Amino acid sequence: MRKGLLLTLLLLLPSGLWAQAALKVSSVSGTVEWRAVSNKSFQSLTTSQPVQVGDEVRTGPDAQLILEVPDGSYMVVAENSKLIVEDFWSGNLRSLMNLMVGKVRF
Repeated sequence: MRKGLLLTLLLLLPSGLWAQAALKVSSVSGTVEWRAVSNKSFQSLTTSQPVQVGDEVRTGPDAQLILEVPDGSYMVVAENSKLIVEDFWSGNLRSLMNLMVGKVRF
């Protein structure tokens, strides 16, 4: 019984850690603003800022944002886009974000 429980924990631990990771900002060009889920105002997004679940991102005219997903893939957020991060890539094609306006390429 104890070995079964230990094995189950070892199998679930990586997925639990995976879910806690943040999207990494690889590149920002132009005006890109970010609002943390716990914040009421937007701030300029920099490459050192991680993007978490619930955060909102918007790009201005002639702007582009590249976000790296924890599995190593990336998404390119085009100009004049607005999105909210819903979840992180978990390998089963779950919803990653809610794109309200604009374009995103994976």
